[in-house]
Amino acid sequence: MVEKLGCKDGEQRMPIVQLLAKAAFDPESAEMLAAAFDAAWDTIRNTLAAAENADAARERLAKRIIEMAQRGERDPKRLVDDAVSYVFNLNLLSPLFIDDPNHWRQRAEEARTLAEQMSDEGSRQTMLRIARDYDGLAESAEARARDS
Repeated sequence: MVEKLGCKDGEQRMPIVQLLAKAAFDPESAEMLAAAFDAAWDTIRNTLAAAENADAARERLAKRIIEMAQRGERDPKRLVDDAVSYVFNLNLLSPLFIDDPNHWRQRAEEARTLAEQMSDEGSRQTMLRIARDYDGLAESAEARARDS
């Protein structure tokens, strides 16, 4: 089943696919974890402090998502938020995107686009919830800009 996950964008999914091949997850869980990896990577890929950090960041995102899933976490949003926070704390990323409302609006639109493509209603609703959360991050960034 893992080989059917393929690559969303070039070799983007490769770390999660390789790690999932070594872990014991049912096909539905493996697909959800791969989707969480994609969402986490989409969140941070433009914020890397240096291009050479991309491979390390992808690998650490994948490992963290699998680690949290092995601990029992199955909520895609919590998996994404945790993995992004974890990698951000490794200082591989530039914090500039945090205060950029356009960054969060773009992520929200990407999540809505993905939701439109999903046939599973539960997955679609999860992606729409992620989009709303990104909208909330955009609003928070705007509020910080007004207050500073």
